[in-house]
Amino acid sequence: MKFVACFLLSLVLALALTSCAGGYHSPSQTVHRVYLLDCSASIAPKALDDAFHQVELQADKMQRGDLISVIPITSDSDTNAQGNILRMKVPLNRQPYDQDLQTFRKTFRQALHVLHDHARAHLFDKTDILGSVDLAAQEFAPDDEHIQKRLIVLSDFIEEDETLDFRTAPALAGENSARQLASRRARNIPQISTVSVFLGSLQSNELDRMPKVRRQAIREFWLEYFKNEKTHPVFATDGPGMSAIFATGGR
Repeated sequence: MKFVACFLLSLVLALALTSCAGGYHSPSQTVHRVYLLDCSASIAPKALDDAFHQVELQADKMQRGDLISVIPITSDSDTNAQGNILRMKVPLNRQPYDQDLQTFRKTFRQALHVLHDHARAHLFDKTDILGSVDLAAQEFAPDDEHIQKRLIVLSDFIEEDETLDFRTAPALAGENSARQLASRRARNIPQISTVSVFLGSLQSNELDRMPKVRRQAIREFWLEYFKNEKTHPVFATDGPGMSAIFATGGR
């Protein structure tokens, strides 16, 4: 009887250790993180470096089955996206000594560094954040209902496309008008309704020159833009630093 009890205890401990092994979780806990990183010329170089570095750190903590997409925010999402989006999935099948995780992390790190170097060498004069959100919605579209979807946007949040410029647009002169504009524009993103959204600010020379009231209106625009009955967006001034908490929360 004593032998049986010891055997059962050993079996329980073995199962516990297996479940705690690096990178294991049940399929219901799978997370898909989509990062939108502002690669416009207005972003301070160190801020952009910090943003990419945080993505790398969080990728090291991903578990088996998790997905990650990294999308540079450019001047025109329609013409600049192809070939510049990094997509990877952590393998489901464990290899001895977690070799599968080590291979994933190394491969992702190398691809991210290539994306970073390309972004630093090709900074954009304008910023198509709204178009980049559409790209993020496309990344989430194939996910089933069991996948936790998290959108992490690191930017100065100054939209500058051919039809809308947050630096001068009258609607961004006050919070109420900014929220009204956001409510109208948000009708175009139904795919984002079940996604948890983090909005992290990056240091920007354009943002520094703006009146405080317009900066606040821009923040209110994006909070209203992503707000819906299922999820509530989170905004943080220290974008790179706070993104780490959001990206791994609830795990």
